[in-house]
Amino acid sequence: FDRWSLESSREKEARAKDVIRRQMTCIVGRRGSRQAAAVVDIADAGLQTPGEAYVWWLLQCMLPEAVCDELVTQCPVELEGRMYFPDAALPGRKVSFEFDGFAKIPENEREFLSRQRAFLGAGWIPIRVDQKQLDNLDVLIAYLLRELRGTGIAAHYPRGPLWKPLTRELLDPRRRF
Repeated sequence: FDRWSLESSREKEARAKDVIRRQMTCIVGRRGSRQAAAVVDIADAGLQTPGEAYVWWLLQCMLPEAVCDELVTQCPVELEGRMYFPDAALPGRKVSFEFDGFAKIPENEREFLSRQRAFLGAGWIPIRVDQKQLDNLDVLIAYLLRELRGTGIAAHYPRGPLWKPLTRELLDPRRRF
């Protein structure tokens, strides 16, 4: 996935998902097949870490379907002459989602703060989740509900075919996809 070549990256992603869906036809009707299909539907090549994927999954379980349709990863946002790519965003609503893993915040803290100020100055609402918040799912859900509802989005407690609390092993910061 190359965020600088989003169109070709999204085309490759769509082809890969089509291949997976064709291969899944042999499991239709089996236990877990509906959930597996839902996972393929929300899979996104723009997700770079398990933490980003965890936030993406929670958002998919908490947002109304119409809002989920607006949600994108690696959305290019030009601010003050610089191009930024939030982990996820609702561009029409100017809401961005950032997962701050252990290595996310640059060594140059001024650069990090400059980015944050640029988003705020352009009217964006950044919602940040850090690695520590993943340790307590109930607290994270309450935080996301409060932040999302504060933007006017009618978020709900996680539900649907994707909803099932994940195991701690999946959130290990050393784990890669």
